[in-house]
Amino acid sequence: MEFGPDLNEFEMNLLRVFTKDLVFDYVNKDTPMHVAKEYATEAGRKFGRAIAVLRHEGEINSETLMAIRSFENEWKARFLDTVDRQLKPGGQVREMWNDGW
Repeated sequence: MEFGPDLNEFEMNLLRVFTKDLVFDYVNKDTPMHVAKEYATEAGRKFGRAIAVLRHEGEINSETLMAIRSFENEWKARFLDTVDRQLKPGGQVREMWNDGW
């Protein structure tokens, strides 16, 4: 099945779902940073896996599995970086929480 130009939009929607449902539905101002990072790690890994599979065409083989692992690692790092930037003191989400949001 060819997604065409809508694949990028679908990926962005999927990113929002993974971020909300697997991270920020479980993280609040009282969540320890190491716990928030655990949620981010798992969400990033799962999102990377989903994106790798969506982008894959053809048969599944060892190269496919390596690509999936690569996407998992890339997105795990991205999610961790985002959570770190957003939740540390001065981060946008942390500041919103501090303001009573």
